[in-house]
Amino acid sequence: MPALPAPKLELDQAVEPELDEAPKLIAALKLDYPAGKPRTISRYSVDLGTEWVIELPPGGVYGDVASKPDIVASWIGVPLERLTLRPVDGDLRKVVILVLNEGIYSRVPALPDPVEAAGRGVIPVGYDMHGHITEIPSLVGDTHMLIAGSTGGGKTEEMKWLAHFALVNGWDIVLVDGKGDGDFAYLAKVCLIYAEVPDRDEMVEIISRVEDEHMKRASANSASVAQGNGKLAHTPLLFIIDEVSTYTDEADTSKQKNEFKAKLKVASRKFRSSKILVALSTQNPKAEVINTSIRGNHRVRIALGCADSSQSDVILNKGTAKSGFDASKLPEVAGAAILQVKDRNREMRGFMVTDEKINAAVDARLNARRANENETVRMSREAYGEEEFLGTREFAERLRSLGVSIPETADDGAPGKAVSTWLAAGLGRSVPTVQNGRVRGRWLRDITAP
Repeated sequence: MPALPAPKLELDQAVEPELDEAPKLIAALKLDYPAGKPRTISRYSVDLGTEWVIELPPGGVYGDVASKPDIVASWIGVPLERLTLRPVDGDLRKVVILVLNEGIYSRVPALPDPVEAAGRGVIPVGYDMHGHITEIPSLVGDTHMLIAGSTGGGKTEEMKWLAHFALVNGWDIVLVDGKGDGDFAYLAKVCLIYAEVPDRDEMVEIISRVEDEHMKRASANSASVAQGNGKLAHTPLLFIIDEVSTYTDEADTSKQKNEFKAKLKVASRKFRSSKILVALSTQNPKAEVINTSIRGNHRVRIALGCADSSQSDVILNKGTAKSGFDASKLPEVAGAAILQVKDRNREMRGFMVTDEKINAAVDARLNARRANENETVRMSREAYGEEEFLGTREFAERLRSLGVSIPETADDGAPGKAVSTWLAAGLGRSVPTVQNGRVRGRWLRDITAP
C-alpha cells in the first residue's frame, strides 16, 4: 500500500472541514463505510503530546481503528510506542488518537506510601500515562481481585506489590505459589500459611484452614454485635493463590477440579464479611480456568497482555474487547494492563517493586513480631536456629539442651507428647505435626504464627 501523506496537525483549534484528514486515515486502514465519511471533531495540543478525536459514520466502531495501531502509527509518521488509542466513554464511534511526545508510560512516579493510602481507604495498583497514581477503593470487605495475562506481562510484579502493601500495613497473609518458581519464597517467613505447589487435597485443606479463620472472626463479630458493640476491627487477611489454573484446569479428574472450584466459590462469597481478601492470578486465561462464578466474586480485575481478544474477554467479561478495552492490544510495555473495577475500565501500568524493598518489609515485620513474642516462641526459634523444619525427636533434643523438661525415654511417643504439651501451654493453642518427606515434625512458621 503506498504511503499517504501524514496530516499537518493544526494545534489548539477545531479542524476546518476542508482540512479534515480522517477520511484519508480510514482509507489507509482499508475501511469503507457506505453510510458516510468519518470526520475529525477536534485536534489539540495536550500535556503528553497531540490529541485528535475522529468520529466514525454509522456502522463504524472504535475497534475498527484500534485493531490496526501499526497502520495508524505509520500513516501519522510516529513510532508505534508513541501512539495510543482509546474510545470516548459512551460513544464507541468516537476514537481518541494521542501522539505522545515521549514513550508511553515513561513518566514513572515514586512508589506510593502503603500506610498513607490505607488510611484513606484505597489501594494503589499502578499509574497512568501522565504518571499519576491509579487507586481503587479498598477491596477489603467488598469484593476480591483477579490478575491474569500471558507469561511475562507483569502479573508476578503486581502480586508482589499487593503483598508488599499488605505487609507494610500489618495484614495477615496466606500465600499459595501454584507455579513453584520461588518468586514469593522470602514471604514464607511472615505468612500464616505458605505453600509451593500443594496437591489438590492440600489446596482444599488450605482453603478450609482460612475458612476456619473466617468462622472464628464471624463468631467473634456475632458475639460483639449481640453485646451492642458492633463488629470487631479484624486485621485484614490477604489470601493469594498464584496460578489458580493448577487447580481449576489441570486437576487429574473432573471430581477434583469441581471440588476445588466449589470450595473456592463458597469461600470467596463468605470471606468478604470477615475482612479476608482473595487475590487469584493466572497466566492461563481460559474459560476453563476463570469461569463465571470466579469472575462473579472477583469484581476488581487486572488484565495484562494476552494472546487474543477472546482471552481478554475471559478476564474482563464477554464483549469488553469490542467496547475498546482489549488486553491483547496493549502497548508492548511490561506491566501495561486494563484495570476493571466493577465493569468500569481504564488502562494503567502496574508497579515494579524491588525484591530489596519487599525483603525490607519482611524484616521489619519479623523484627516487630519478635519484639512481642513470648518465651515459648523465643525458645522455639532458638532451638530451630537456621532450620525451617524439625522432626519431633530432634526438636525435643534441642529443647532439652535449652533446659526445657522433656523426658529421655525409649518410648518414642513420650517426647512427642511432652513437646505438644509444652507448646500448647506456652502458646495457648496446639501445633499439629505434619509429614515432610519421611520425617514427621513441625514447621517453625506454624509455631511462630500469631
